[in-house]
Amino acid sequence: MLGFYSFYGTRAESVILSDSLLAIPNYAFTNCPDLKDVTIPESVVLTQPYAFDRDKVTIRCEADSYAHLFAQENGIAYELISHILGDADRSGEVNILDTTCIQRWLAGFETPCEINTIIY
Repeated sequence: MLGFYSFYGTRAESVILSDSLLAIPNYAFTNCPDLKDVTIPESVVLTQPYAFDRDKVTIRCEADSYAHLFAQENGIAYELISHILGDADRSGEVNILDTTCIQRWLAGFETPCEINTIIY
């Protein structure tokens, strides 16, 4: 669950939200000076109007998803993505780094990984 002010004021640069998330509350991603993008899964069906500093973030989402429509309707920059099976770090390609990421996750060292990214 993502709460009000979840990332407020953090130095996160990129955030990938969990596929189990249903909603993004107000102020979850405001006052984040380094935040460049937030990847929103198709599971999200509600984003409150003041969730983002709209002029500072890019929403990464699937085509025709709720997040895609939200970004379009609210004038927020967006990037359409598609997931490649095996691309654990979501870099757009499958390589040895994905294997390492999956091994570390299976060993319990970390959640699905990405450099300079917070996955929530």
